[in-house]
Amino acid sequence: SISTLACCGLAPREAPAMASNAPLKAADAEQGRAAMNVADPVSPSSPRAAAVAAMITKFGLLGFFTFSRAIHPLIIDKTKENGKYPHEPVTIVFMSSIVIFVFMQLMTLMQGGLEQWKQIWNPKPMMVFSLIGFVYAIGDWLELKSLGGLSGPMYQVLSQSKLMITAA
Repeated sequence: SISTLACCGLAPREAPAMASNAPLKAADAEQGRAAMNVADPVSPSSPRAAAVAAMITKFGLLGFFTFSRAIHPLIIDKTKENGKYPHEPVTIVFMSSIVIFVFMQLMTLMQGGLEQWKQIWNPKPMMVFSLIGFVYAIGDWLELKSLGGLSGPMYQVLSQSKLMITAA
């Protein structure tokens, strides 16, 4: 009710006049929201909808990367034949990098549009992030080399134990 809204400081300065039995028209609803300074909760362009979409995207990406980091040692372990890889470990690192590159390019285009996508190719930040990516690629390659001598579950236990050492 208006008195409840007034109590919370949310009452409209001037409520739209409506007949008691008249159906609510879109213009009346918009005028009421404007008087109360409230965004349309259903509109995909409302700030609330944008915040929800951003939160869903962040949690989706977190889930995707967490799952991929958790499951990849087990999948890689299953590719071994007689305890050895039938391919070079650097092949996995290279293919993984290509998939992540394409996926993130598409995500940038979907989330930020062409303008934000063009910012990726700015040479100064690209050099910094390329160096970081190169170091991570070396780390991935070394990780696969070490996984070559261990089973997937054993590697996963050792990999997780470094979190406890880091936290201590």
